[in-house]
Amino acid sequence: MGKLQQGSAPLNIADEMRRFIASGEIGLSSISPDNVRQILSELEQANDLITALSEAGTDVRPEAERLNSLEQRSIKQAAKIIKAFGGQQAYSAFRREYQPQTPEHRRGWWSLDQVVAAQRQRTLKQLGTIAAVLVVLAGLGYVFRDTLFPDDPIGRAVAAAERHVRDAQPEQANAVIQAGLALSPTNPLLLIWQGALDTLSGNVSQAEAAFAQANAQVTPQQFLYERTQIYIRMTLLELALNDANKLIEIAPTMAEAYYQRATVHEYLRDRRKALEDLQKCEEIARASNNDVMVATVRVRMGMLLQSPP
Repeated sequence: MGKLQQGSAPLNIADEMRRFIASGEIGLSSISPDNVRQILSELEQANDLITALSEAGTDVRPEAERLNSLEQRSIKQAAKIIKAFGGQQAYSAFRREYQPQTPEHRRGWWSLDQVVAAQRQRTLKQLGTIAAVLVVLAGLGYVFRDTLFPDDPIGRAVAAAERHVRDAQPEQANAVIQAGLALSPTNPLLLIWQGALDTLSGNVSQAEAAFAQANAQVTPQQFLYERTQIYIRMTLLELALNDANKLIEIAPTMAEAYYQRATVHEYLRDRRKALEDLQKCEEIARASNNDVMVATVRVRMGMLLQSPP
């Protein structure tokens, strides 16, 4: 456990964990000197509580996925976070105070100075060319989503659906997706969500129609990646694994695809296969100089190696 978990436990640990995660989701959207310390401290507290609940036998996979997404976002915004601290010295001082003592238990938000250093080194080696580091997962954040799927109001509908799915409220999730489709009836992301929700409720023909309409508007890679991500959120893991396998077949050099399949294997408690996919993901990321992905994978592998087999 990290230092931040010391003291009396909250009356409802699960609710406290979710509160910390929700606060982190909000905070990472508007990083500032006023909130940056709170963001990292609450992420660490959420991590401690997830560990405690998992060790007690509680299924915290949806919350763990949310925290993994926040970890990726923090790594992506490493330079911004360190700047909000006032520089690497202040960040390092805060880290010494609050990070776990054992390296294998440290999350990616405690290695942001290394990410920044790697990015700067690459920049110098390339004679001042700025490294184009984009979205790792989408979370996890999909690299194509910004251009294909507008955040407002579609993003709000999807965020609401994710919350309802997380809270085991598929009917409410379906309602917000339907409301989004009323505004944008051909939006591919909403159609994929609709198809997944129809699949969950057993409406196979309706699901197939929604998927076909979405698939006609995007590339096969985009469609499979997005549907896999949604299946993971719904814990439809066999369907997620099937799509992840198909995605790797058609896009064998897409690092994000292996990272995504590693998530499925981890949820299925197949650590060996999850590590194999993460190793392949790192190999591809290194070949393409994707420093953020490499850092994220290394942290994830360390955590997996320390988890029970």
